[in-house]
Amino acid sequence: MDVRDTDSVAVETAVEHGTCEIGIAGAPSERSAIEFQPIFSDPFVLVVPKGHPLLKLKRPIRAVDLTEYSFISNGAAHSVINDGFGDLMEQSKLMVHSVTSLLSLVKSGTGITILPALSVSGSPEGLEIIHLEKKVPQRVVGLLSLGSRAMTPAAASFRDFFVATLRSRKLRAAKEIKLLI
Repeated sequence: MDVRDTDSVAVETAVEHGTCEIGIAGAPSERSAIEFQPIFSDPFVLVVPKGHPLLKLKRPIRAVDLTEYSFISNGAAHSVINDGFGDLMEQSKLMVHSVTSLLSLVKSGTGITILPALSVSGSPEGLEIIHLEKKVPQRVVGLLSLGSRAMTPAAASFRDFFVATLRSRKLRAAKEIKLLI
């Protein structure tokens, strides 16, 4: 078994081209021939460096609150396109695909970003997590496979084990996570 950590677009491409049999990622594009089995959803949160002025607001953050700050775009955030958040993506001068690099840039004060809650569970050192208004969509993560191709027994076994493990643990570690299976 070969496990890789990459963004959802790369996972979709790998499954579509047969590089891998199964992937765990966000929902594939509508044009894709990929089958998608939703597993869980989690809300997007704002990630800022410690001491950031937005921490003084005592309410959920709206898109309009972010316009005066340098926003770092990322692949996951591109699904947050409603209520003005899409404008932030378009105006961003920096796009980062690696969550590790993205968090380092935020920690250094280069900018702020939006990520799914599970990506930053446990508030990484030097960063603060701020909840966004409720209208922001949830990220949905699921299993991706090519429906036209039969899965090998090893891949099917991994899928079954993964789903059973999630069901048994009910993602207790992250209260914002909603199990969909």
